[in-house]
Amino acid sequence: MNRTTTPPAPNCPKCSGTDAIPYVFGYPRPELLQAVDPEKVILGGCVVWPGQPAFRCRACATEFTKQGREAVSFEERRRAHMHDSIPLQAREKANK
Repeated sequence: MNRTTTPPAPNCPKCSGTDAIPYVFGYPRPELLQAVDPEKVILGGCVVWPGQPAFRCRACATEFTKQGREAVSFEERRRAHMHDSIPLQAREKANK
């Protein structure tokens, strides 16, 4: 099995915590699914988006990037995508 090491997490941007759980992205092999321990790694799935989390703080559950910024949640990303796909005239009408 190929193993890669996760670089140390930056401090949590919300609570300055130093203990974080890393995310692993990509299609997991069967042995990873069997061996995964949610206290040690979070399976992030196959979809990659800008600002996605790389770590989750154990102290406050804030998700943050490798650069130490709060991550964009999947729900925020979905809402932004839906907003961008609505024609401008419909958005203006809804805002009146």
